[in-house]
Amino acid sequence: MPPFVGLLDFSSNTPKFGIVADNGGTTDVFPLMKSRVAYDLVDVQLLATLVQTYTAKTSLSTQASYMFPLPPDGAVCSFKAIIDGTRTIEGIVREKEQAKREYDAVIAQGKIGALLEQHNVEIFQISLGNLNPGQTIEVHITFCSIITHDGGLDSLRLTFPTAIAPRYSTSPAIGLTSRNFNNTFLEFSLAIQLSSPIKSVSSPSHPIAMKFGEHTALPATDFDATKAYVTLSSSLPLEKDIVMLISCVGLDKPRCFSELSGGNQETTCAYALTFVPRFQLPPLPEQEYIFLVDCSGSMSGGKMAAVRSALQIMVKSLPTTGTSFNVISFGSRHSLLWPSSVPYAAESVKVAGQHIDNMQANFGGTEIRAALEAAFNSWSNPKKPATVFVLTDGQAYDLEGVKSTISQAVMQTKSLKGLLRVFCMGIGDQASRAMCEDIARTGDGCSVFVGEMEPPHEKLMSLLRAARSAPVEELTVDWGIDQVFASNIEQAPSSASLGPIYPQFRTSIFAIIKSPILQMQTVRIRGSVSGRPVELNVPVKGLDINGAAALPNSKKLLHTLAARALVRRYEEQYEKDDKNPRLVMSLRPSKQDILRIALHYGVVSSVTSFVAIDESSNTIGVGTQMKKRPPPENPSFGGLFGVAGNFAGGSMFGGSSGSSTVFNTSQTGGSPLMGFGGASAFGQATFGAYAGASVFGQASFGAQNSVSASSTSTFGSGAPVFGGVSSVTTIDNSKNPKYLIESFARQQSFEGYFDGKPELYMLMVQDSKAPKMPDNFGTVDETKEKIWNTVLCIAYLETKLAEEKVVWELMVNKAIAWLDGILLQLVEADKTESVKENIYEAAKQELK
Repeated sequence: MPPFVGLLDFSSNTPKFGIVADNGGTTDVFPLMKSRVAYDLVDVQLLATLVQTYTAKTSLSTQASYMFPLPPDGAVCSFKAIIDGTRTIEGIVREKEQAKREYDAVIAQGKIGALLEQHNVEIFQISLGNLNPGQTIEVHITFCSIITHDGGLDSLRLTFPTAIAPRYSTSPAIGLTSRNFNNTFLEFSLAIQLSSPIKSVSSPSHPIAMKFGEHTALPATDFDATKAYVTLSSSLPLEKDIVMLISCVGLDKPRCFSELSGGNQETTCAYALTFVPRFQLPPLPEQEYIFLVDCSGSMSGGKMAAVRSALQIMVKSLPTTGTSFNVISFGSRHSLLWPSSVPYAAESVKVAGQHIDNMQANFGGTEIRAALEAAFNSWSNPKKPATVFVLTDGQAYDLEGVKSTISQAVMQTKSLKGLLRVFCMGIGDQASRAMCEDIARTGDGCSVFVGEMEPPHEKLMSLLRAARSAPVEELTVDWGIDQVFASNIEQAPSSASLGPIYPQFRTSIFAIIKSPILQMQTVRIRGSVSGRPVELNVPVKGLDINGAAALPNSKKLLHTLAARALVRRYEEQYEKDDKNPRLVMSLRPSKQDILRIALHYGVVSSVTSFVAIDESSNTIGVGTQMKKRPPPENPSFGGLFGVAGNFAGGSMFGGSSGSSTVFNTSQTGGSPLMGFGGASAFGQATFGAYAGASVFGQASFGAQNSVSASSTSTFGSGAPVFGGVSSVTTIDNSKNPKYLIESFARQQSFEGYFDGKPELYMLMVQDSKAPKMPDNFGTVDETKEKIWNTVLCIAYLETKLAEEKVVWELMVNKAIAWLDGILLQLVEADKTESVKENIYEAAKQELK
């Protein structure tokens, strides 16, 4: 794969965005006159058509170029340009060098040409040549993508980017610049077509208008609860990304869609298998946790304050026994709280809490690789499983070095029969999704993303919950094809490259099967958890797409998505194997494998580009011919819709802010209370507790107790939880439930109980005095006070903050474990449950 494109020198305050003209030393701007984007959401697949209209405000014929972000798994499958509203030049996919040669040749002839190429998995560039003064050009780009998942229950978070932001680099780069045009407006639409009824659609970023029950702008004859059509309720300047949150009944259920394609050469069937495991497993008996926290300058303001708050809860939620931990701050330098991880104890938790409170965004730039090396070197006991949490706003481009460092550490640990995993959170709209996902994938972990104004608590706790349990490994998919015809199957990711899967994180697997004798009715997933086999049968359905969501030029949606997945699989494997000279050549994916898929299905890749030529355009006279220069090595980044701002390409289908519901088709309350009558979350049977129990989510542990962000939605506009650039002292989070939970975390001991302090009682009953203990408590002593305070806190969190269960659940589990142990010392074993229930009911009465 080509290296990441170079970085701009951001010492200047000049915005870097939009189409940029290079005509031999002068820089002129092609202003973005209008922009429209139409998205079609089909289940968890997204199809997008972007249309941008520019006018050449230049005095000479010009060559122009601009760059834009797309999701890292996005497949650019159609490209065309319309000149002056009359002439259309269609893009054709060619081998990359050939496309460049054809483009250069047509430009040399004075004809209009266009070139769309990929710089890396999330940055694309379009070049336009021989544009005459005053000409208008309308660029059409079509891409499709699958929406990734980051922990929410039956919900999708979509962030539609409007701009691209800088990345940190150790060396400045030379780029082109353009002027700012803030009066550009966007026409936006989102057609939703899901496989089950929609519960809610919301936007925290913009006011929206919606037609529920239909998925087009035209009136529908029949109401369909699985469909909706969303537009912006007013024309708005392109100042920030558009965020949507969609909640749907049963969205996380395992399913597999198929799509048949018959052609002159061969018949193929594409499959898209997706599932979100919903289970809770016993935690690893011991583990080391290393928190790697980005303290670079870009983390200033609300982002740093929110991370500090979430870390306080995470540290208090760690298991009391078998745990060691460390905290590392990093930027252009790094600093370890301890030289190596220390045992989890009262004093170390206190020191860590004080250290976290003092964290500031004052470490300069973002250099993750050196910090990761320090984290791996600080591992106190390689025989103990270890997890590294990387919390970053993802503004670094040294991805290959980062991946190499992680891969070497993970592989070395596996060779010693150990376990090392790396999980990653991307923070803010500037986080690079490709980078965060690659960090997690290389580290056998998973990644989550939070938007600029979204508290990270819930998603960090999802990461911690995943990290505490053993993963599902050795995953294979049986597509129902006889082994004799196994060579007819191309799967991505391959079974060999499928990493571990974790609860609440979606896994998507694609396959293209040549000359299928018949379409499969069922596919079977197999895996193992802690050495025990698990499997799941998933029924196959044909993909039903409305006409508006069809791809151009008769292309097929699932085939295109599967092709993009295969291309990325081969690109990554080719790059990896190229560094391993010992590998037998016949086993290596070749450039021809990538080229074969990309050309056949017409997608942009590391080895293919779109080229479009206007054969009818008049050639430019010799005296006025545009000066041709090689494009700059590090060209200017351009906004997707021509606007300077945050790079949402890193969070396109990831983080979003707190939601304001536009409609809600059902009342959703908090999760069922845990109470004290049942077993704690990790005390349940893992598998085989009842017939039909499934690790993959059909009859899964914990599914009924999970709470999605949508359950807390209310009508009206969402208010920011914390500002991306505000001073920490100006943020009032006293009413925010997630920050209230932080206050409880500060009062919880590392063992799990809650001490009785005036500030604790003020949180619950707005009084500095403790609520009255039950009369049957007898003589009050220190232990009984701890029991009463602990039960009060559990009851408060479960009754008053039920919607935030994802955030406080591990804290409560820890408190219950302490309570179970202490009651066994005070009462007979067969009476502990009834004693807990009595105390719990008394606590609820006092909190009314």
